[in-house]
Amino acid sequence: MPAEAVATAKSFWESRLQEPVVDPRGIEVIVTMDDLYHLIVDPRIWRRPERIEKILTSVVEVVESKIPGFEILISEWEEDGKKTYTYAVLSLDKTVKTAHVVDEKKIRQLKRGAKVLWSK
Repeated sequence: MPAEAVATAKSFWESRLQEPVVDPRGIEVIVTMDDLYHLIVDPRIWRRPERIEKILTSVVEVVESKIPGFEILISEWEEDGKKTYTYAVLSLDKTVKTAHVVDEKKIRQLKRGAKVLWSK
């Protein structure tokens, strides 16, 4: 990833993500600087770091993770004239551990057999 992408993501974090982001459930979600570096591994996120905030504010469903102590936030929104599907993994301490832009098939896989914890 280009150094410029890291600098842009860091700048976005400083201006928009340093404070907790409130998700649709009213939960304050924390994106630490260490989390940010992990999130921008996905090229669809480092190219558009504003998606991190969008992922957290556009949650439509929360499902239980197969890994104890984590939950999966499923988000969707319209972007560039088409539906964008994403998910983020949230730990018990409400920090984001990973996030990815995916297709609808991946969302169905994540939801298959998972206990729904919250739905919009």
